[in-house]
Amino acid sequence: MIGLGRATSTRSTYVVWTALLSSVILGELVTPLILAEALLSVSGIWLLPYERGRWDVKG
Repeated sequence: MIGLGRATSTRSTYVVWTALLSSVILGELVTPLILAEALLSVSGIWLLPYERGRWDVKG
């Protein structure tokens, strides 16, 4: 189990998937703002395993 906080944050990757699929399927333009939002979302998920001054990556 990863816990409620981590699960909720991981769920927030919809920004990345929405941008990717709308570009591929609908041919929509990916603007710098959309790229920035996706980058922030991925950065937040990347920081999830960091707890109490150490990286908890044991799974």
